[in-house]
Amino acid sequence: MKIMMAAHQKGFSIVELMIALLIGSLVTGSILQMMVSYSESSRVNDYLVTAQGNGRHSLYLLSRAVHMAGYRERFSYDPAEPFYHGACLGDTTNPCTTDGGGTDSDRIAIRYEPL
Repeated sequence: MKIMMAAHQKGFSIVELMIALLIGSLVTGSILQMMVSYSESSRVNDYLVTAQGNGRHSLYLLSRAVHMAGYRERFSYDPAEPFYHGACLGDTTNPCTTDGGGTDSDRIAIRYEPL
């Protein structure tokens, strides 16, 4: 049995157009979703890189200061205590060097004679 097509049919039916539109929308939507997720992950990665750079720089400055703790340019018999345990300027109730413990902030005050 041979199926005969009408000679005057020259385009797509509405069903074929709707299926093509649905498939095109799904492909476009998935590509857009991938682009949005890539953009978001790139933004998060940039924030992490910035935080790591800031942390590395802060630790570098802190390590330089801790290495110099207690340093005196001139020798004396009165050795300097490397960490300052007195009250901080402007806050006479709390010591400058303290272990916050738990989730509280730790503070360190270092004493040395700069060059």
